[in-house]
Amino acid sequence: MQGFNTRDRFLMEAKRLHDRESGRRSLPTVQALLLMFACSSGMGQDRAGTMFRYTAYEMLKRLRLEAKLRFMESSGNSHDEQKAVARALWGIYFFER
Repeated sequence: MQGFNTRDRFLMEAKRLHDRESGRRSLPTVQALLLMFACSSGMGQDRAGTMFRYTAYEMLKRLRLEAKLRFMESSGNSHDEQKAVARALWGIYFFER
C-alpha cells in the first residue's frame, strides 16, 4: 500500500468493516461511522463525512440507548454492560463538543 498514510488505511479498513456489518444497528457501528466522519472531514471529503455523521446519529436515535440504560438499571442487568453503554454515550457526547 505504498503512497497511503495511516489515516487512509484506517478509513479504508473502517469502510470495509462497516460494509461487512450490512447496516446492522449497533453501538460499535455508530462509533465506527463517527470515526469515519472524522477521517473523511479531515481529508476534505465533507460530503462523505456528513453522510457518515448523519447515518451514525440516525442509528443512535433508533437504538434508543438511553431507554435501554434506564431499563438495565431497573432490571438489575450487568453493571459492566451499563457502564460500557454509558461510557460510549458520554464519548459520543464529548466527540461532538
